[in-house]
Amino acid sequence: ATVLPRLGAKNFHHEHASVNLFDLLIDENNLKPSLKKYGLNDEHQHFIKELVLGSKKEADDIPGFQWVGQPADKMWLYDIVANKRNGIDVDKLDYFARDCHMLHLNCSFDAERLMRNARVINVERLRYDIISNSEIKMIASEICFNHKSAFDLYDFFHTRHSLYKRAYFHKVSSAVDLMVGEALYLANDHFTVPGKDGKPTKMSECHKDMHAYWRITEWIVKYIQHSTIPELKPSRDILDRLWKRDLFTCAGEILLDMEQALPGNALKPNEIVNQLNKLKKTIPSCDSIAEAEAEIEAMKVLGDDDIFATSFKLGYGMKGKNPVSDGTTFFLPSKDGSGKIEVGSVAQDSISRMIPKEYEEMYV
Repeated sequence: ATVLPRLGAKNFHHEHASVNLFDLLIDENNLKPSLKKYGLNDEHQHFIKELVLGSKKEADDIPGFQWVGQPADKMWLYDIVANKRNGIDVDKLDYFARDCHMLHLNCSFDAERLMRNARVINVERLRYDIISNSEIKMIASEICFNHKSAFDLYDFFHTRHSLYKRAYFHKVSSAVDLMVGEALYLANDHFTVPGKDGKPTKMSECHKDMHAYWRITEWIVKYIQHSTIPELKPSRDILDRLWKRDLFTCAGEILLDMEQALPGNALKPNEIVNQLNKLKKTIPSCDSIAEAEAEIEAMKVLGDDDIFATSFKLGYGMKGKNPVSDGTTFFLPSKDGSGKIEVGSVAQDSISRMIPKEYEEMYV
């Protein structure tokens, strides 16, 4: 995610790579006969790829891929792997539990309880219709949750925000990420892996060739570290700093007003660098006035290549929307005592007054 954009790979999506790797896995290992023994034909294989992509909009960016879809009573299957409506899927349930455990963080929501309180119910809402090629009101099945689980879902998304803020975008994690990315970026022109038919392929081209892409794993960092190729020395120097924990320094962090984060209003790169320069001069990291003056003097020789200005959004993962009230359908027993189920949304104010009013923030 850090390296490919710098190398010119625009609009790269790991879901697209997963679909292409799935095809390569089947073709290279001649798995179709084995899959057919278990009743999995070409239609099932195509459906697996649709589950990975999650929506037709995501699939439209893959050349030649035709979204087939499922009947209304099977639409809920798209909610399991990559839920584009509200982001509640097994992908997140898996990595939340894993990372909270490994990082010794409290995981406040109970995934099993959440699943026990889920039901497949037919719901009317705007959906994409393949035949008319437009969004129309349709009744289709989707995974809904008991209205008593609404607060649990806010815990679910709070856990997501907490992991990103406290772990994934922690200043040490960001420093390591930038250093590995810079080492790979500097090595790009001096290192290749075998692509299709053994063609030497740079890392910057690997996303176009799955035969090369699957080879881009952790061993490359070790290879650079232990190589004697002169051209790889700049990369080796950065990795040596990394092993010694001589990490890039966080000059400062700015929490933007959301007005600045809106498209067209965002700070330009030079404005970000200027703000970081000003911010660093105010950080009381020196033991004496002389050290502070020396550090300020050193700042004057820093160029654009000496400062990484990165921006990232943290939140509930639905582009600033409330995924619980805006994208999730809840059910509850009918009040008339008939035993029927009613479906709908749950108003935020009816759950708690302490639930956030904004669902995304942007840092530089």
